[in-house]
Amino acid sequence: WRQLYSTADMNSLGIPGTAKRVITVGNHDKTGPPPTIFPTSGRGPTRDGRIKPEIATVGTQVTSARSRNMNDPNPGAFYTQKGGTSMAAPLVAGACALLFQFRGATATWSDLANILKTSAAPMNNVNAFGAGYMQIGAACKPPRSSSDRL
Repeated sequence: WRQLYSTADMNSLGIPGTAKRVITVGNHDKTGPPPTIFPTSGRGPTRDGRIKPEIATVGTQVTSARSRNMNDPNPGAFYTQKGGTSMAAPLVAGACALLFQFRGATATWSDLANILKTSAAPMNNVNAFGAGYMQIGAACKPPRSSSDRL
């Protein structure tokens, strides 16, 4: 058992981000490489010592669709700037959808998490970045063929 919110740099994740079979996502800015983790992005480890988040991706100043009132004479712009893990997580969800398409529908949660983590660009702060920042291009490279297959 570890005390929750023990410091500013660790243990700021809560439920559902601490669940065991979810891919928890950190939020970094668009600077770099290397990027900088956003101050409000949750940090691990979990109370039982697991590294969370698993991966980080852009979540700061993301251009997103804006809701509009079409009955208003001036409904406003189509897009707006948003930020946070609520913008970073959909990027990882989209990456997982691409990986399902690329690797096949038999890929499991564990397969996707491992692919994302092994293809991430590593960072020193595992409590904020997990395995690193997402590199979907590297994740979509074909797996190496086994030398046992002829």
